[in-house]
Amino acid sequence: MFRTVLVHLDNAKGSTARMQFATSVARDFDATLIGITAAQPHMPVEVYESAMGAAVVDPDYIDYDRRRLEAEFAKTAEAFKQQVEKSGLETAWRASFEPTSDAIVRAAVAADLIVVGRGDGTPIPNMQVAAPGEVVLRTGRPVLVAPEGQEACHPGNILVAWKDSGEAQRAIADAIPFMKRAKQVTVAAVRERKDDTVSGLDEALGFLLRHGIAGQSKVIDAKKSAGEDILDFVGSAKIDLVVAGAYGHSRWREWAFGGVTRELLLRSPVPCLFSH
Repeated sequence: MFRTVLVHLDNAKGSTARMQFATSVARDFDATLIGITAAQPHMPVEVYESAMGAAVVDPDYIDYDRRRLEAEFAKTAEAFKQQVEKSGLETAWRASFEPTSDAIVRAAVAADLIVVGRGDGTPIPNMQVAAPGEVVLRTGRPVLVAPEGQEACHPGNILVAWKDSGEAQRAIADAIPFMKRAKQVTVAAVRERKDDTVSGLDEALGFLLRHGIAGQSKVIDAKKSAGEDILDFVGSAKIDLVVAGAYGHSRWREWAFGGVTRELLLRSPVPCLFSH
């Protein structure tokens, strides 16, 4: 059961819909809804000619940018307050002067579920847009990535993108609250070659059954890439939530993702619940 839902908000396009999306999830589970916004003030430097060639941060500009962000935070907080007042939910609000993904990861300990926008899947330092892939890989909580513009989340037809791995095991367990409410759950694996053995499907279905969920299995024979094949199935089967393990790692200051994770982050037309 999700008792606390954490949602990232800002003043960018799509934030209002994401707020409504997270509110719908919190209502379904009678959960506390925590709104969070964050950004790091810009820190430009002025270079002065000297024997040492020193670079000095201009404190006046930093203070100005902090005040600008405080005004943005206040707008976002007011929008959150107005939206959730109608919901009857217990709520909380947080604002932080730090990179957005860092703030979400820090706050994740208070939540059962994190809701973020899809963004472009690329972590960019000092931007208010949360990098969903980075958040997934850095937290120990399930992350629900909302497509831009979607205002509600009541999934009735759920797809588990199965791979016999620890990440997929974590994801299927994390998604139990959603699957208990769904009308249909499909556990699907992509088979690269027809003579390949797909492992773990029966065990996954047995796990669900012991939680009172009667799922069905599906083996998808590869036609394109695994990610594209899953997305094709999402469309043809009218799936409205994808559950998947997230595969990736940090590579210096950027994040490298597995093919399926990358495709779902960038192109999924429906919400995706990721666990790592």
